[in-house]
Amino acid sequence: MKIKKNIAAIILASALIVSLSACTPPKPPELLAQEAEQTHTCVDGAAKVSFEPSLDSVVSSWQDGLTSACSGMSIVAATAKDTPDIVISSGTPDAATCMPLVSAPFAIDAGLVIAYFADGTQLQLSAKSLSGILNGSLTSWDDPQIHKDNPNLTLTAQPIVVSPEADANALQSVVDWMKRLYPGFSNTKIKGTAGFELDPTTLTDGSVAIMTYSSATTAGLTGASIVTGSDPIKDLVSPGNDNIKSAASQYDVKHTAAGTEVTLNPSKIPTPPLGADVAPLPYQAVFTVNLTICGAENLTNRAVAKFLLRQDQQGAIASSSVLSLPETVRVESLIDVSKGLPSAKPATN
Repeated sequence: MKIKKNIAAIILASALIVSLSACTPPKPPELLAQEAEQTHTCVDGAAKVSFEPSLDSVVSSWQDGLTSACSGMSIVAATAKDTPDIVISSGTPDAATCMPLVSAPFAIDAGLVIAYFADGTQLQLSAKSLSGILNGSLTSWDDPQIHKDNPNLTLTAQPIVVSPEADANALQSVVDWMKRLYPGFSNTKIKGTAGFELDPTTLTDGSVAIMTYSSATTAGLTGASIVTGSDPIKDLVSPGNDNIKSAASQYDVKHTAAGTEVTLNPSKIPTPPLGADVAPLPYQAVFTVNLTICGAENLTNRAVAKFLLRQDQQGAIASSSVLSLPETVRVESLIDVSKGLPSAKPATN
């Protein structure tokens, strides 16, 4: 009887071991991202890619890198006359040239408020002050409302000149954030236009403009810091890399029939950067640069899209004027663009 009990116990223990080993916990995003970095998928063919201008500086290195990794694959930079296979853009692709198959975030950009002074004065603005500037109720830089935001500056009675046009995504990201900070925010001075890029040489002393972070960086311009609370010293967020990335870590991600979609969740606790315990204050005028695969199902296009998304952590994005995705978002993007691809092999690039 005792032997039978022992046998039963052994069988039960064995069953528990099998069942426990079968319950493999899901891999964390960091591990999935690391595995993605160690693999590439080669599907012979060429993909015509329309690149966001902010990525021009790294396109040739990506072309060489893909050919090195997969000799039968290539990236062709699409011209205005081409029908692209892949579009990387902060805006929605033109439906006449790109019927979206799947879209996913590729990189991060932001909207900056440029308060330009020839002497290099760096300004900070609250949502209430910016609202006054953009609805015409504040017209001079010596206004008490602006002085309240800048207690350590003495600004003269110089007229505020507002540039009337801005990139639509940059403007929308600024307006959305300002409305969260100040519900009475309004803008009647600036019109948003898809793909608009301000010529920095048109900025005059005392002018205000909205620009993309990528365009401003390329032009050597620094955006105004934003006063997010009652204290203009403590409640201050600068439009720096770390602050923009901190806001990007507040994205909620979901998968839809169209691909990977993100929504900024302002109440979400931002993720500290690697090696830090505390996240920088988030600069929440952020938006994504998206990768869209166009047309009918094509595994070469998917393989090229996967390769390009891998560049985010290969350091190539950092060489451009846009910023890399949070790993959690990039992993989700890789899931959608990689559907249907054959098994990958270890990467060599």
